[in-house]
Amino acid sequence: MEDDQQQPTEAEPAAAESSGRGSRGASVRVSPVEFGTLDEAPASGPLGTMELLLDVRVRLSVQLGRAQLSIREVLGLGPGSVVELDKPSNEPVDILVNERLIAHGEVVVVDENFGIRVLDIVSPQARIGSESIT
Repeated sequence: MEDDQQQPTEAEPAAAESSGRGSRGASVRVSPVEFGTLDEAPASGPLGTMELLLDVRVRLSVQLGRAQLSIREVLGLGPGSVVELDKPSNEPVDILVNERLIAHGEVVVVDENFGIRVLDIVSPQARIGSESIT
């Protein structure tokens, strides 16, 4: 074999055959890909990882209490009807994110809208182990 001829790699015969040239066509040069370096260093630590999630939207809801009614009672509801809930009025309400309990709070009025003042946050262990409230 002459010095100026390149020896084909294992990938070359397959590439040549798949291109329809067979083994009698010109050899194909195979070289590794070279990627440039990224300008920005990857974020490290828990705050760097959390940065990716900060703009994800979640549903926050507040649960005042619950009531169980028969279909007859639901059909009997009308303007002015009152439904008694299972939670006393002086007890904190549940604050849920994506139907999972995360905190307790109290109802407040902000200008002319309802709001919630957070009283306590549920521990991370309790949040992870708790089932969705449905």
